[in-house]
Amino acid sequence: MSVVSSQLCDLESVRAFLEAFDEQAGSATRARLLERAHERRARVRRALELGDADLVLETQVASRRRRRTLAGLLARDELEALCRDVAAGMGEARALEDDPRREVVEFVRELVHLWDPAKVALWTSWVWAPDDETGALALMVEDPAALLGADDAEVAARVGEASRYLAAVLEAAGLGVDAADPLSFDVAAAAVWATYAVTVVRLRMTKEFTQLLPPAAGFAERALGLAREG
Repeated sequence: MSVVSSQLCDLESVRAFLEAFDEQAGSATRARLLERAHERRARVRRALELGDADLVLETQVASRRRRRTLAGLLARDELEALCRDVAAGMGEARALEDDPRREVVEFVRELVHLWDPAKVALWTSWVWAPDDETGALALMVEDPAALLGADDAEVAARVGEASRYLAAVLEAAGLGVDAADPLSFDVAAAAVWATYAVTVVRLRMTKEFTQLLPPAAGFAERALGLAREG
């Protein structure tokens, strides 16, 4: 069953999340995040074209801790082979490989998306986590269960369909999304997820702890793989 035919965008919830994000982070923040997301994608794509695996890791992963983790999980020849496959257009198959190393799966899916975002929608745990039925997409649709599938290939197809559908709805609603630019939807989804995450943490934690939290823009930066700015 088509995702679009079995569910609708929860437009009012999405509008509330995005308006809250813009109020907290500033009205120009999403535009700046999109600009930086495009710059990052260009750097990653150039590194792939050069065949420089070390540069791919450095440009894609902003967090030093995460880079160290990935370097420990991925053997050098494995990383080089992955980069060659993605640059050769074989990334979709690599993104759907069964791998118990969760951090590696996230890295591969993100890399494949950055190589060709129009072809492969972003599917990482903050976007959609089927086991828990959580993530940005779950906050943006009326029936998250419609995103479930028999296997990863089916889930990936549903995530792609839902992402394109939601982008079109948000563009038509004037919510600052360009449906022709997949990274624009990534930024909107990150803003939704960041607003939700900050709200939940503040409700559950003490005031002293929440004062240490990054703002919503910081959560969105992390979700999008961007280094902290400013």
